[in-house]
Amino acid sequence: MLLDPNLITVWSINLHVLDAELQSLEQLLSSIEKARADRYKFDTHRYRFIVARANLRLILSKYLNLPPQEIKFSYTPKGKPFLADYPHLQFNLSHSQDLAVYALTWNSAVGIDLEYQKDIDGLRSLSERFLSKAESQIIQTSSTPQHTFYKIWTLKEAYLKGTGYGLGKLSEVSTIWGNGEIIGLTINNAPIDWMIYQFYPNSYIGSLVSPIPKAIAFQANLDNINLDNINK
Repeated sequence: MLLDPNLITVWSINLHVLDAELQSLEQLLSSIEKARADRYKFDTHRYRFIVARANLRLILSKYLNLPPQEIKFSYTPKGKPFLADYPHLQFNLSHSQDLAVYALTWNSAVGIDLEYQKDIDGLRSLSERFLSKAESQIIQTSSTPQHTFYKIWTLKEAYLKGTGYGLGKLSEVSTIWGNGEIIGLTINNAPIDWMIYQFYPNSYIGSLVSPIPKAIAFQANLDNINLDNINK
């Protein structure tokens, strides 16, 4: 399967699967991934991690023409996975509740974040603690403050994931607003020329960023891949 260099492809995967499928998906993971899954305290979180990471392998296998078990990940110091053997294929993933999203493109960084829009207790104090004063004020004066918080949060996190900085740099990234919408980002108060895009699947909000403007294509399934054949 070819990946258009002028396109960012976004896959969305339902993380709720039957036990038999979960067991098959787990067999696709490396020993490192299985060990990481086992560190989760709650089964629900462990299952979601397994399904999300196994589907990342399945998606990448479609573009690399490799069995998903043979894909080898390297990791940045902040834990971001990448493909050392295929550096031109860039990807990022995020999952929340029962949904995972994956962004893939060629020859440019890409970041994606997804959040389920649940009710937030102490929204004002949370905003004042983690966001800029201007962003906190925008949230407090918004007619939909929780939705506005998620718009800001996911976009900033998508950028931090795309660059590999991690949340330790959260205070350095801010959103630029115009006519009631986010129109850009700044890093240490300097505007950055990155493409930003937000999408709203059901009760979720997703944000996507890239330093190179590209068209976006959404994919919703993996064409019913037969896991029994893959695992043999």
